[in-house]
Amino acid sequence: MILLRAVNLSKEFRRRHAQGHTSFSAVSKVNFSIAEGDMVTVTGRSGSGKTTLLTLLAGLASPTSGTVLFKGENMYVLSDRNLSSLRNKEISFVPQGMGLLGNVTVLDNVRTPQLFAAESGADSGRAEFLLEAVGLRSLALEYPQNLSGGEMRRVAIARALFNDPTLLIADEPTSDLDPENTRIVMELLRKANEQGTTIIVVTHEQDVARYGSIRFFMDNGELSPIADIDGMVPPAQRG
Repeated sequence: MILLRAVNLSKEFRRRHAQGHTSFSAVSKVNFSIAEGDMVTVTGRSGSGKTTLLTLLAGLASPTSGTVLFKGENMYVLSDRNLSSLRNKEISFVPQGMGLLGNVTVLDNVRTPQLFAAESGADSGRAEFLLEAVGLRSLALEYPQNLSGGEMRRVAIARALFNDPTLLIADEPTSDLDPENTRIVMELLRKANEQGTTIIVVTHEQDVARYGSIRFFMDNGELSPIADIDGMVPPAQRG
C-alpha cells in the first residue's frame, strides 16, 4: 500500500538584493511514492533541497505548488489543528539540530509528544522503555547539555518513536557522529523499520545511504531514483 505520494511538489523562495528580488526553486516538480514499510534514503550535496523536501513531506511547510498525499489524503487541505494531530500521531520528524529541550530531563524530552497531546498523562513507561532500547536508561534524569552528540541523537530518535509513528523522517541523523555512533543510530532506525515504521533519511554519507532499500539522489531541487546493485529501479520508486 502506498503510504506517501508527492505530486508535482515544488517550493520556491525569493531572494532580495539591490536590484530587487529573484526566485529560485528549492524543490522542483518532485513526483515519487513510497509504500508502507519502506526504508528510503536521499543523498545530495548541501543546498540541493533535501531539507526543504523533508519539511514538505512532514507537513512542516506548505508547497508553492503540488501536494503531498498521506494515506491518500491531501495533507495541505487539513486544518492546522488536524495537521498538527496527524504529525503528532503518525509522522515523526528528527531535525538535523535534534531540537532537544535544554530545560527538561532526557526522560521528559522523550515524552514531549505525550506532553503536547490532548490525552497527556503522567505515565513515563513508554519513554523509559525507549531509553532502554537506545541504551540510555541510566541517563533518564540527566539534562541534554550533559550528553554527548551521539547520546543526544539517540534521545531524539527515542522521542521520534514515542508515539509509534507510521512514518519517521530524519534529516542528517548521523552528521558529525563518529563511525560507532553512526552505526548505533542507523541500527536503531533499521530496527524500527523492521518493526513496521516507514523511514525516510536524508544524508550526505554513502555508508548511511546504503541502509536504504530505496534510494534517491537530489540535485538542484530535482529528485531522481538511484538504481539498485543490479541496475534496476525498484518498483516503489516509480513517480
